[in-house]
Amino acid sequence: MIRFLKHLQPHVVVYDAMVGGTRDAFYAAKLLGIPTVCILTVAGPGGNAAHLVHGSSPEAVRSSVGGFLPHLRATDRLREAYPRLSVPVLPEPVGMLEAGDSPVLVTTSTQLADPMSPDLAAAYEAQGASFHYLGPLLDEDGAPRAGGAAEGQGA
Repeated sequence: MIRFLKHLQPHVVVYDAMVGGTRDAFYAAKLLGIPTVCILTVAGPGGNAAHLVHGSSPEAVRSSVGGFLPHLRATDRLREAYPRLSVPVLPEPVGMLEAGDSPVLVTTSTQLADPMSPDLAAAYEAQGASFHYLGPLLDEDGAPRAGGAAEGQGA
């Protein structure tokens, strides 16, 4: 990814933090000083945490990720090669996006966003994350919908 970004020389890297393969794009851009923008296509940062832990527990997620030897070895290699990146085995608290202080474009509205736990909200605030809810900007009167009726058109 580093070679690719050096060759491409983008002005910004836009990535979906929920897609596992984009983790390297975030860290490569960070290493090269390229600004990043994260796209979040679930019900906000609280929705991402709920999605990651659904049917499990934070402890089980930590155990699963922390016990997967190939991931641990890869993380160790990244830490050795690029010590200033501070690559975590798993972002904490569990369910936190790897976004740093990048703007996060959320494809829902604030009213429909899942709530964040207090520790998750504090962690995002500490890293300077900024969430921009674009849901209301993606609609217009009369737009086709996959299911359900528009407000005021009956149930």
